Amino acid sequence: MDGVYHCLPGGWTVKKLSLARRTSDTVWQLLDFQLNKYVGEWSFTVTLGVHDSCAAALLGWPSVNKEHPTIGVCQWRMRLSQLNRGTDEWIPLADNNVSNAICKDIAVPNGLEALDSMRDSAQIASLWESRPGSVWFQETNSLVLAALHFQGNEIAKAKQIATRVLKTLEGGPSEAWVRRFLKRLT
Repeated sequence: MDGVYHCLPGGWTVKKLSLARRTSDTVWQLLDFQLNKYVGEWSFTVTLGVHDSCAAALLGWPSVNKEHPTIGVCQWRMRLSQLNRGTDEWIPLADNNVSNAICKDIAVPNGLEALDSMRDSAQIASLWESRPGSVWFQETNSLVLAALHFQGNEIAKAKQIATRVLKTLEGGPSEAWVRRFLKRLT
């Protein structure tokens, strides 16, 4: 991780097996190193994550632990190799060039450039709406977008998105949760 830390711009700090930076009052970004032991061989992968604490609070989801942030609370997370090559790759720890390879992956447009375009809630909402097919947003609940719009005082837009989600979930187990979220928007 030390070799990767040195290729990053300022603002990143080491937090256990992650590198983290706070880019606004509510947004945290993570580079998370996940270990895997498989039949005597240790390997790891790198996951990029973005967490918006206001969106999490509106949705009733956990917020980031500022001392030990984890990738699990990030609303947006994607493996670095998935962003760059479309594959889920695990790198053997014995690989001597691993830091250089990760630094190269981080330097490409889907790495730090993608994170730099998601530094605050308004940027994330704008990016989401301008690139709806982006891999960053395909697996993310649309209510997160509604929460981002609510933070930006675009309450009508937030309600419109939440109402659309509610219509698709009526009668299902998530209906009550979406209704509670809609009440928070008023």
